[in-house]
Amino acid sequence: MAARNLTVTDIEGALRRENVELGAGMIESKDRNFTMRTIRTYQTPKDFAQLVIARGAGNYLIRLGELATVELGPVDVHSVNRIDEKKPGPCPSSDLASSNSLGRRL
Repeated sequence: MAARNLTVTDIEGALRRENVELGAGMIESKDRNFTMRTIRTYQTPKDFAQLVIARGAGNYLIRLGELATVELGPVDVHSVNRIDEKKPGPCPSSDLASSNSLGRRL
């Protein structure tokens, strides 16, 4: 990233700017309402790897896949615990490589 004069903020900005799912309106009828949504361009790791982060020298497109390994991974879910019905705060956790994140409870 340093060689391309980019920061983590640049990557975060590109992800926020490009990975958007917008409402496209509604179709209303007598019996039902349908919400219309646009289809996101980025659906797979391969799609995200092609996301343009910035332009380099000579208008060269710098893509996310050149700066990072893009892969599917577990969702990092932060659980909230309670002690005597009081909420002490978040209790972040991470999974071991061999663990099952679906069965984890704090």
